Order: sequence, then C-alpha cells, then structure tokens
Amino acid sequence: MNLLTLSTYVADQSRAAADKRQSDDDIAMRRYTDGAVQVGGNVGGDVVTGTKIETGGGDFTGRDRVPSEAQPHRESPPAPAVDLPALRARLQRLDAVDIESLCLDHFPAVYEKFTRGLQRGEMINLLLDHCRRNPEAAARLAQLLP
Repeated sequence: MNLLTLSTYVADQSRAAADKRQSDDDIAMRRYTDGAVQVGGNVGGDVVTGTKIETGGGDFTGRDRVPSEAQPHRESPPAPAVDLPALRARLQRLDAVDIESLCLDHFPAVYEKFTRGLQRGEMINLLLDHCRRNPEAAARLAQLLP
C-alpha cells in the first residue's frame, strides 16, 4: 500500500467515524429533549424544523432517565422543628467522655470532626449543629438521651 492510498484510506475511515458520531449525537439529542419541537441547526449544520423530539433525558445520551410524566413531583414533608435548647440541656448532663462515646456510636459524621483537646461545650455545639442541619438526627438524639 503506497502513501497516497494509505492517506486516502485513513481519511475515509475518519469521515465514516465522524458520520457515526454525528448520527449518535442526533439520536442522543432526540432522546434528551423533553417533548419539544427542534428548530435550528445541529452540530453537522443540518437545519431541522418542526420535528417532534422524543421524551427522555438523563445523561447526555439519554440512556438512564425515565420520562418525566412517569415521575410525579412529590414535595418532601416539612422537617420537624428541632428544640435545640432542650437537647442542649439534656446533653449538659453528660461528661466529655460520654458525649464522645455517643457521637462515636451514633453520629460518626460528628465524631469525625472532633479533634484532640476539644472542650465539652465545643463537642455539644458540633453535635447540635449537626442536629440543626439534619432533623432526623435530632429525633434520634432525643430518643438516645436520658
């Protein structure tokens, strides 16, 4: 195979690969767009007007998403109010070792924030801040405290 034939072969293969990618991109665009009508040009410069686009989505190729009408919108229930002063009063009954043990056993995300020499009040504040941000943790803490 001479150099001219080889370069022609490589150019043909490159064009074929580009055409395949363009076709894949067009299919992905049809899957991704949410029931809209596409008007305009695609990456290849072709103009498409008035074409109905399939419902779908997910990642850019649209492989992993269920159509939006199959997923009804549900609002999450309101978070219960956290009574931080009451929890703080109950935590004040524990010493530093008990607070550290409580966090190690039941609130590992808080325990990971503890450093050597942390004072008891600082441990309580870290735990209560976690409970303020995670109301379910506050409910669990309320059940665990005496």
